[in-house]
Amino acid sequence: MTEQIGHYRILKKIGEGGMGEVFCAQDLKLGRNVALKILPAKLAEDVKRLRRFLREARMASTLSHPNVTHIYEVGEENGIHFIAMEYVEGDTLQERIRQGPLENATILTVALQIAEALHTAHEARIVHRDIKPANIMLNSQDHVKILDFGLAKQDWSDRADIDQLSTDAYTQAGTLLGTVQYMSPEQALGKEVDQRSDIFSLGLVLYEMATGQRAFQGTNVTATIAQILTVQPKSPQSLNPNLHSAINRIIEKCLRKDPNTRYQRVNELIRDLSSIREGEQANLISDQSEKEYSLSRSVARTLFIALQVMYLVFYLCALRWSDGMESSLANLLGTRAASYLVVAYILTAVLGIALRLHMLFLVMWDHVSAGVQFRKVFPLIFALDAFWAFAPFGLLDKVPGIFLMACVPPLVFSPFSQRTLIRAAYDLHSSRRMSI
Repeated sequence: MTEQIGHYRILKKIGEGGMGEVFCAQDLKLGRNVALKILPAKLAEDVKRLRRFLREARMASTLSHPNVTHIYEVGEENGIHFIAMEYVEGDTLQERIRQGPLENATILTVALQIAEALHTAHEARIVHRDIKPANIMLNSQDHVKILDFGLAKQDWSDRADIDQLSTDAYTQAGTLLGTVQYMSPEQALGKEVDQRSDIFSLGLVLYEMATGQRAFQGTNVTATIAQILTVQPKSPQSLNPNLHSAINRIIEKCLRKDPNTRYQRVNELIRDLSSIREGEQANLISDQSEKEYSLSRSVARTLFIALQVMYLVFYLCALRWSDGMESSLANLLGTRAASYLVVAYILTAVLGIALRLHMLFLVMWDHVSAGVQFRKVFPLIFALDAFWAFAPFGLLDKVPGIFLMACVPPLVFSPFSQRTLIRAAYDLHSSRRMSI
């Protein structure tokens, strides 16, 4: 390789791909380092490659965003076409993931930056189509820069480009295998793609950040595409128990096969990521506390459902034997007070049944607002449970008093147990409904 191209002096090679080589070079005019992407003369003879090479520069140069690499110059020197762009010190996200799954806070930080950059691109009607860890740079402060707009297209009605991409995926397996592993189902089928395809690809990147492994790991291009089309990847949380449940749900929504059931726009994804981050001091379990907390989400939901069923049985039994309760309480408090108290128990039992059924169905259906709904009704649940903690004394003439007294503390503590279980399964402190 020549040591100088135009006013750029080559310092070292930093990458290589299907579109040529990337070098760290010094801009002799401005005295700064740049990333110099070079399309050798031999490759430039391929009209399609040259068009894609120039398209990358054009697409990236139309975007002004702190998380997109800046294009400084596009030029040609002695038959060698080049793009001079911002040089980013740091590692690719791919290199960072090789060290293992990222922490929850880092996933949020990186995901938000990628999503915000994609939002800017989509607002300009640009679909990246090649979002993958190797195209994302991180510096030491985890600041993100998205690279390589070589597959990007503007105006997502361009069918010819999509058909060519599908052909490339099959005929250039050695070059595009990494890209195939981050394709959406519609992209892999050669269908028309829009911003939702980038959202699927971003979901695959989030999956890899969360688990340290790819969602689809076929042995060749055909096997990988078959998995993308037909296989539902394992839940990220099943591979990384430390992953926050809300992040897990976001990833799973991004990876829905049907684009109509994914996030429809990146700003919806940004909203959900931001809502987690805003509540992380109160709600996002720190990595250390997650390691110490071993109760899985499914177990927490099962125990919460069991508690709601227990209370429903409790209320129904009280309604069934309200006459017996009144008789027992009359011996303790007098007839008039006992009558008023039984009426209060009946009214609160009816309210309690409605409340328990509401929470029971929310959790059974795994509704995303279950945590927020529980937080709103928690004061009422606490008041009801505290009142009903003394209901067993209605059986005083049938059960030893010492046993009844032993029942009171667990019943009083029950609301806090339910809150702990809900926190293990849902976003409890966010004031916004998670659209996942």
